[in-house]
Order: sequence, then structure tokens, then C-alpha cells
Amino acid sequence: MSEQLRIRAQRANYSSNIEIAVYTKTHAAQPLTMEPISEAQILHPIATINKNEAQQLMDDLWHAGIRPSDGTGNIGQLQATQQHLKDMREITFKKLGMETP
Repeated sequence: MSEQLRIRAQRANYSSNIEIAVYTKTHAAQPLTMEPISEAQILHPIATINKNEAQQLMDDLWHAGIRPSDGTGNIGQLQATQQHLKDMREITFKKLGMETP
């Protein structure tokens, strides 16, 4: 299949679940089925996506309210806080007549 694979996610209506759709321009994936495996069995991916497709999925999940467990998804907020602290230090040092470090 040479068509671009699209994986989209959205919050389900009336629940906290996330709905995931996998499709191309002409095909749509059907619900997955789970099969038993042994401990030693090699697992194969059900799909491979490129960076742009992964970014779209990440954006969709973010829009649906999903955030990284470790908090690393708040880098923009952290940078804004760091800039604010830098500004506050400069104001404080200026007000006290001291040189900024």
C-alpha cells in the first residue's frame, strides 16, 4: 500500500475514551483483534508511520487532552516561566542597584 497512512485520534462523545481511526485515501482499517501469544513470540508492528503522521497523531492526542506522564510536554510553559524568572531577576537587581549576574 503506497498511499499515505493516516492515524487520527479524538475524544469520544460522552466518555473519556479516545477514538483512533486508521485510513488512507481509499482504505480504512477495521477494529483490531487480539490473539494469544507466547512469552518468546516476536511481536511485529501493526503499522509503521512516518514523522509527519506521528506528529499529527501527537497533535490530535494533545487536542483530546492527553499529556505525557512525565510532564515533558510542557516545554513551552517551562521556557515561558524561565524567561519570566529572568525578567524578575533583572528588575529586582536593577531596583536594588546591583549588577545582574
